[in-house]
Amino acid sequence: MGTVMGTVMSTVMAKAIGNVGAGAGRGPCIAVLTAILLAASSHPAFPGGAADWQAASGYAVEAVSSGWALPSDIRFVPHPGEAPGDPLYYVAELRGTIKVVTRDGSVHVYADDLQGYQPPVELPQTRGELGLAGICLDPVNGYLFATTIYWKNAALYNRIVRFEHDGRRFGLRPARRIEIEAPFAGFTSAVSHQVGKCVIAPDSTLYVGVGDADEPHRAQGLDNPSGKILRMNLDGSAPQDNPFYNSSDPEAVTNYIYAYGLRNPFAIALTRTGVLYAADNGPGQDRLIEVVAGMNYLWDGKGISIGAGGIWYWRHSVGPAGMIHLDQASTFPRWRGSVLVAQGGNPLDPGPSRRGNITITRIRVRPGWGLLDRPRTVVSFLGSYHQILVPIAEGPDGLYFSGMLPDDTGQTWLLRVVRREGARRDVRMLSGGDLFQSKGCDGCHRVDGLGGNRGPALDKLVDRLLERLHNPAYEARLRALADGPDAVASRQTPALGDLLHLDGEARVQRWIELRLQDPRFDQADAQMPNLKLSQRDIAALAEWLMTLRNPVVSTLSTAERWHRAFRVWWDSDPIARPTVAFVLGVLLTLLALGLGRRTRRWLRRRT
Repeated sequence: MGTVMGTVMSTVMAKAIGNVGAGAGRGPCIAVLTAILLAASSHPAFPGGAADWQAASGYAVEAVSSGWALPSDIRFVPHPGEAPGDPLYYVAELRGTIKVVTRDGSVHVYADDLQGYQPPVELPQTRGELGLAGICLDPVNGYLFATTIYWKNAALYNRIVRFEHDGRRFGLRPARRIEIEAPFAGFTSAVSHQVGKCVIAPDSTLYVGVGDADEPHRAQGLDNPSGKILRMNLDGSAPQDNPFYNSSDPEAVTNYIYAYGLRNPFAIALTRTGVLYAADNGPGQDRLIEVVAGMNYLWDGKGISIGAGGIWYWRHSVGPAGMIHLDQASTFPRWRGSVLVAQGGNPLDPGPSRRGNITITRIRVRPGWGLLDRPRTVVSFLGSYHQILVPIAEGPDGLYFSGMLPDDTGQTWLLRVVRREGARRDVRMLSGGDLFQSKGCDGCHRVDGLGGNRGPALDKLVDRLLERLHNPAYEARLRALADGPDAVASRQTPALGDLLHLDGEARVQRWIELRLQDPRFDQADAQMPNLKLSQRDIAALAEWLMTLRNPVVSTLSTAERWHRAFRVWWDSDPIARPTVAFVLGVLLTLLALGLGRRTRRWLRRRT
C-alpha cells in the first residue's frame, strides 16, 4: 500500500509541476495540490521505509534516509562539531564500506576497501553473512576502529583496522590506517562465526566478540581467539590486567582473552561504568550474558552447553545481532538502565516478525543481579519481504536502526524511533547519582576509580571537605571575601555569610550547593563549568554527593557480591552442580530421617 501511494504521489507531483510550468488554469492546479495534501496527510513521507515498522505505544518510526547497502553498524560521534560539514555519525556496510553523515545530511564515503572479498551468494542466503561487522569510536584520540573479515590464501581471517585523524577530531576521510592482526594472526575464521562488534571502555581499552569459526572446540581453548571476548589496548597490545595475561610471552593470544566458551557473541554493549554485556547466538537458543572476567561460558558444541552463564535465554534462536546500553543520559528516560537488543531474525524466513524475530527488545538489567523484569518489544517488523535487523544506535534525536536488506521497492532505509507527537511526556525526576552521569560530571571526576581525571577524585569527598572548610586559613579567606570589594564577593556576600554561620556537615552541604550554583562563588579562577542547574537538581545532586564518605561508593553490596560469586562458581566450576546436588541430597536425607523418627514415635504413642 505504501509503495502504491508513493507512486501516486510522485505522479501527482509531476503533473502539478507540469501544470504550473505550463501556466495551466488555477482550477486544475488547486485540484492537484489538494490531492497532494490529502495524500501527504494520510501517509508517511517515506512509505517504503517507516511504514514497514511498528513502534511501541507512545513512539513512532520515522525514515531518515535511503540508498544504503547492507548496513551493519551505526556509531554517533561524541560531541560533534557545530559546522554543517562536521561528521555526525558513521555507518558501516557489510561489504566493506564505511560512510559518514555530516550535520547537513550529506553522505560521504569514508573507506571502501575493508573486505576485498565477495561471497559466492548474497543475502538473504546465510552464506552471505560475513564482512564488515562493526565500528567503534574512541573520542580521546579520534580513532575509528572497524572489525571485519577478509580473504587471504583461500581462507577467511579476522582483523581490526584502526583509522586515525589529524588533530584527534573525526573527519570525512582518515589520515592513517593501521591493521591490527596480533590476536588473529594465523587463525582462520568462518561465515557467520567471525569477528563481531566492538566497544571502547572507559579505561581506553577495546572489547570485541569473536565467533568460534564454526569449530566449537576452539571456544574451550585458551590458545586461540575464537569463541571469545577479547580485550586489548588501543595500540593493539594486550592489557596486563587481563585474566590470563602471561608477562613471559606478551604477544601470546592468551593474553588478549577476557572471557571464553562462547559460540558467536556478535553483539556486545558496555555501560558507562564498564559493565560488559554480550548476546551469544546459539544453535537453537540464544543467551544474554553479563560478561565476567576470566569466566568460561562452557560452549563446547553441545546444544545444552549454550544454556550456561546467561542472565536471559531466548528459547528459540532470534539472531541477536546488535545491542546498546542506555544509561542515565539517554533521551528515553523510561528505557534507562536497559539493553536494547536488535533481534535479527532468520533471513530465509520472509514476512512479519515471528516469535520475537526482527524486533528491537528492551531488557532492564542491573549489574550483578541480572534482569529486573521481562523483556519488552519496542519495535517490530511488519513487511512481507526478507529482512534482517542488525545496526542500532542512540542519536541525539532518536533511536537509530536499519533493516539490512532492501524493501520491496529496492531501497534500504535508515530509520529512527521518536516520541509520538501528542503522547504523554516521557520524563521523570532524576536522582543525584543519575544527574552526576547525565550532566557529564563523571567526565572530569572519578568515583571508585571510574570517570575522568581532569578534576579531583570525589572519593571521601565529605571527609576532605570537613577538614578543608573548617581550616582557619579558609575561614579567614571567606571573611576577607565577604568584607572585601572583590567582584566574586559582591555577588556572593550573603552566601559567604551563610556559610560562615554553619558548622560541621551542614557547612559542607551548603558549600556543595553553592558550588553547584556558581563554581566561582569562593574562588574566582575555578575551572568547574557552570551547569545551570535548577534548584531541585542542585538539592538532589548535593544530597548524593554527601554520601561520598568512603573510598568505595559504587561497589556491590554484600548480598550482590555473594550472588555474583555464587553465579560465577555455579556456571564455571564443573564440580559446582554435583556439589550442590550432593549437599541438597544430604539435607533431604537428614530431613527424611528426622521425619521418619518423628513418625515412628507418633505411631508408638498411638498404639
